[in-house]
Amino acid sequence: MTVTPLTATPLPKDPDTLTPTVTPTPSGGTTRARAADGAVMVWVPAGEFTMGSAANDSQTYDDEKPQHRVTVAGFWIDRTEVTNGQYRKFVDAGGYNQQQYWTEAGWAWKGQNNATQPGCWGDGNFNQAEQPVVCVSWYEAYAYARWAGGRLPSEAEWEKAARGTDGRIYPWGNMWDGTWADFCDKNCQYDYKDAGVDDGYTTTAPVGSYANGVSPYGVHDLAGNVWEWVSSEYGNYPYKSNDGREDQSSTDVRRVLRGGCWYHGAWNVRSAASRDRLDPGPATDVGFRVASPASESLGTLEF
Repeated sequence: MTVTPLTATPLPKDPDTLTPTVTPTPSGGTTRARAADGAVMVWVPAGEFTMGSAANDSQTYDDEKPQHRVTVAGFWIDRTEVTNGQYRKFVDAGGYNQQQYWTEAGWAWKGQNNATQPGCWGDGNFNQAEQPVVCVSWYEAYAYARWAGGRLPSEAEWEKAARGTDGRIYPWGNMWDGTWADFCDKNCQYDYKDAGVDDGYTTTAPVGSYANGVSPYGVHDLAGNVWEWVSSEYGNYPYKSNDGREDQSSTDVRRVLRGGCWYHGAWNVRSAASRDRLDPGPATDVGFRVASPASESLGTLEF
């Protein structure tokens, strides 16, 4: 007798049932390109890091203390500062005429100052395509970041991108090397210049010029070149993201600058230093870079 085995008939799939797609979390240093301006962004993983300077560090300023531990979510950050060439795309796209990218205070500032482009684009010392854009206010930096589909990094995010999790002094480690950053070298006009170093740049350097000066995640120019606007209002440490300092709608407040610039000495380009603050207006030594959370959508940007 022949026995025919029974074959189970599979149930039809429910057409309304979707199989979820799991997006893997990038590893530190992973890169991606941003559509709006072609900028390369680097992934900084979530976790705790050391923020600020140790009490026994003789080079520190008071507002770098107390040193404390801060936890941040994973985020993307531009590998370099935003360049003049990239910022030109924002201008050409009508970014100065589209109010949705601006804070209320920024839109008013733009009108009062008749701002239509960075104020230094007529100065040959600062207007080359690969130089970091400068002479942009905090309001302009904020608007650009929104247009590009991101936001400004918080002060904590900036510092983690610069020093990683081991509390290093400079993005590359604990030992100073003047050939790894754009700072006050032989070309600088100030008495404290380091005449033993000459990178050939009298002001800002083209972004990404110092390959040995990258951070643990591969981020360039976090020591020197230009100060960088961050989202945070200036406030005392310890840093707390929920204490109001990340309120983007505040007006007439001083925003934090990080990183030092091309006319600073080595002590001012440390990763924990240069917690300067400035009214939102522009300056020849101030630029910025863009950050984005793990999943972002223009108009619902996360902090």
